Amino acid sequence: MSNIDHPLKKVSLRILEDWALMLVDEVAVSNSMFDETLPLYMSWINLHGVINGAISIIAQEPFINILATNLIGHAEGELPSSEETRDAFKEMGNVLAGNFVTE
Repeated sequence: MSNIDHPLKKVSLRILEDWALMLVDEVAVSNSMFDETLPLYMSWINLHGVINGAISIIAQEPFINILATNLIGHAEGELPSSEETRDAFKEMGNVLAGNFVTE
């Protein structure tokens, strides 16, 4: 793994591994990271207080489904509902923002 130098990168890695139960490997930046045939979803968190600003996460449905499945504990192959995926993605934004401010 490369040097994790930016606090947001460090926190994101920790959140995905510890909270979302995902194994994360860093890859080279690529223009084909997203499937151009699928819509993008964004979770946007405004920060007010010690740090003012905003954090947004952009992902596609396959990632959000895995996130929700891991958080809810669905059996493999069982897809979460639209509400569960939406809530999981929003909660990831909240957890990421809170941990970033603490970092």
